Amino acid sequence: MFLGKILPNPLPGEQVVYFLRRHRFTFFTKLLEYFLLLSVPLVVAWVFLTYFPEQWESLFGSGLSEVLLKLGASIYYLGVWVFLWTDWVDYYLDVWIVTNERIISVEQKGLFNRFRSELRLSRVEDVSTEVKGFFATILHFGDVTIQTAGMEQNAIFRMVPRPYQVSEGIIKLTNSWRKAHPQEAAQS
Repeated sequence: MFLGKILPNPLPGEQVVYFLRRHRFTFFTKLLEYFLLLSVPLVVAWVFLTYFPEQWESLFGSGLSEVLLKLGASIYYLGVWVFLWTDWVDYYLDVWIVTNERIISVEQKGLFNRFRSELRLSRVEDVSTEVKGFFATILHFGDVTIQTAGMEQNAIFRMVPRPYQVSEGIIKLTNSWRKAHPQEAAQS
């Protein structure tokens, strides 16, 4: 069943309403930073070879210094790729699922740490939206904060697309859940 792959431990009659990830622009900005980091050694080498060829030849003309340069460049590029991969995993595995029964937040913290929280719609008290910055306003992404009753921690969907529609949808889901379950809504 497809729902079982998206939704961990589905409840009877549960349907996915929103399956959210961060907006693509947030990863695109990180990608630009990494491409700049990947181009730095090439630009430095080009500047040295173009404007200071004698110094380049004296520094890296011998066999050992050339090997050390290649080793250093390889370690640098490997480090950049590892950090890029870590950011990609963090972006891709951060998922927020809103169903007609509950809200599930799955957040990746580094490569080997994952945090999963679940919030029943009966516990939702308030939903707020924050869109901050020029690109967030133009591209329609922002944070959705779901405040809960009691001691539970608030759920925050960070940098999700269409935050106003998501928050309105969660409010509608909460209201329809309370109408469908009046006894349980009165207890919570």
